[in-house]
Amino acid sequence: MPFIARVDGDLCMPFEVDGDDSAICPSCGNRLTIRDSHHRDGAFVARHFLHPTTPPDGCQGGSTGESVEHRRMKSIAASKARSIFDDGTISVESTVDDRRADVLVRFDEIHPRYGSGIAIEVQHQNHAKDIEAVQRDFHSARYSVLWLDSDQYDGYDVSFDAGTLSAWWPTQIPTPDEWSGYHGVIHWLRQHLRPSVELSIPFPDELYSSDHAEIWAEAFYRGYDSNTDGWVTMFSAPVFDSGRTRSEVGVALNSPGWPTIFLRKIQGDTIELRDDSNLYKNRDVLRRIANILKHWDHDQRQNWAERMTNVRHGDWVTVIDTKSPIAHLKLLCHAQSGNPTLTLDDHYENDVSARVDPSMAADSLNSVLQILERIAKIRERERQNRTA
Repeated sequence: MPFIARVDGDLCMPFEVDGDDSAICPSCGNRLTIRDSHHRDGAFVARHFLHPTTPPDGCQGGSTGESVEHRRMKSIAASKARSIFDDGTISVESTVDDRRADVLVRFDEIHPRYGSGIAIEVQHQNHAKDIEAVQRDFHSARYSVLWLDSDQYDGYDVSFDAGTLSAWWPTQIPTPDEWSGYHGVIHWLRQHLRPSVELSIPFPDELYSSDHAEIWAEAFYRGYDSNTDGWVTMFSAPVFDSGRTRSEVGVALNSPGWPTIFLRKIQGDTIELRDDSNLYKNRDVLRRIANILKHWDHDQRQNWAERMTNVRHGDWVTVIDTKSPIAHLKLLCHAQSGNPTLTLDDHYENDVSARVDPSMAADSLNSVLQILERIAKIRERERQNRTA
């Protein structure tokens, strides 16, 4: 569809000619007809020139060159403006005072949103215009400015809504210094004061202790949004911390809001983590592990490990071994040293193996168990309320 033609020797756009004008294709020299803007399959088609018969091979319809493409975009914008603003006068390359607009929409009366009109600026491969200066000049004449570029064009249509509109009216609001006719109290109330209001309410230090972990975990559980993507940590506590390596056991909530127990190992920037939601129901396993770690001293663990040759695998002796459909949890002791280790794997990926400090790990596992018991009571109350 050509958007450029010669009429009386001058290059013109469809918007600039009448239906009975003689238009010539600047590319092939054949006669062109003019087709008014219309809708096809629900899409807007701008006013354009048309070859009455099939154009000869190689005819570009005058559609090459940056200046010609700019004309095409302006022509489509002008046609679209005419279809939208039937109460306005549409022109191309018109001036307001000393500023020229690519497409200008003028209103006979002040429009409540756009003012005296809209200056449509079409930017094609040239964004060198001083935007602030252009807007300042048009705003001073009570015109809004609409900026369009190739992103808003689709074939022979353009979306004004997708463009950038700089409305005229915000620039007409006077600054507080320009207000007049008000009582002095009104001016005082409207002065730019931004007083700072701050109030510090320190939380007691004891609220951050592990003794209150259940309170924080319950509040977190009750406020959890089940639409959250992935899972988030409710509580974690160390089972081993050497300074370079830290291992933790904790409770998280997965995306449906179901509690899951995780084992996490942190070495520098490397984090290994596995979790098993079935351990929430199988809390007795965690309780057994906590009791073993709490009551076995080093000599007892070492003597036991040396004697249990029938369950030894290499340098390790299995103390507790439990499997669920999701993961595999084991408590191991080193055959020579008796040092305990927790491992958790999900049957598919490598496991997380974390050395544990027995006393530290026992306390952390008991804290996890207290939180799980509290959650279990909350869920049971919720179930009873639903069935009541």
